Amino acid sequence: MFNDDDDFDDDDDDEDDNDLFESDLDRWISNFEHELPKEFVSHPDAHQIELDIFYQNYNSLITPLTKAIERLLPRHYPLFEDELRPKVIERINKIAKDTASTTLIGLFRLVYDQRSGVKIREKYTDFETLKEWYARSPQPQFIGNEYRSAAPKLTDQEWAERVIEVNESIQEEFDEENEPRVEFIDALQSVLLPNYREIENLNSDELFAYAIILSQGYSDYCNDAWLIDCFIEFKLPISDLDLPEYDLEKKIVAIKAKRLEEKNSRLAEETQANCEE
Repeated sequence: MFNDDDDFDDDDDDEDDNDLFESDLDRWISNFEHELPKEFVSHPDAHQIELDIFYQNYNSLITPLTKAIERLLPRHYPLFEDELRPKVIERINKIAKDTASTTLIGLFRLVYDQRSGVKIREKYTDFETLKEWYARSPQPQFIGNEYRSAAPKLTDQEWAERVIEVNESIQEEFDEENEPRVEFIDALQSVLLPNYREIENLNSDELFAYAIILSQGYSDYCNDAWLIDCFIEFKLPISDLDLPEYDLEKKIVAIKAKRLEEKNSRLAEETQANCEE
């Protein structure tokens, strides 16, 4: 049996719980203030319902989406699998969380725009350009008869066989390079489609915008992972992880350029030596 004091204490506990929830929500808004609709950040009280929906959907989706991306990382970047340094592991884990977060916020904004009556083509004046660009399915660049003059000593039959052989190799290389992108999109959709049914209500233009969001997510994923992959490959000091991302990228690009120059120099020397023989 509870006395009046117990009832009063329970009310205090409820208020503390509400304060904690509001604190978490405020922190979340602060973390994504540049990604959320501006009116959400400037006038959160006026958009409390929408913010609550965003926040609840984010909390329900962020963990499974992050885990789906985490499973891909060691497959696409094998050097990550054997990494033991805590600070590097922290950066690797951040790749999946950041990619999942930006993808979700982009998707939530798309659905919010739809519910607000925003027309995609009116909001994005370059929508047709984007649509044309992203609608181009990646295709391998095969060789054809335009290269026939490069092999004058081959008979037509030999040339035809060579074309088949080379194009099969090009196709295999293309499939290998495109596979990570396909796996990434499939992984995200395996979480989003069954758990965020609002996608089913998108019209054709909005679905295309959704596809662009996923493609941008893959670009972010690749850029962030490439940076840490190179950091590990080049055995850079752990202190380099404290550098601004631009400075770390600049350092890595310089190393790659130097290695390419050294490789080309060696090839030139070998070619010269073969000619002299």
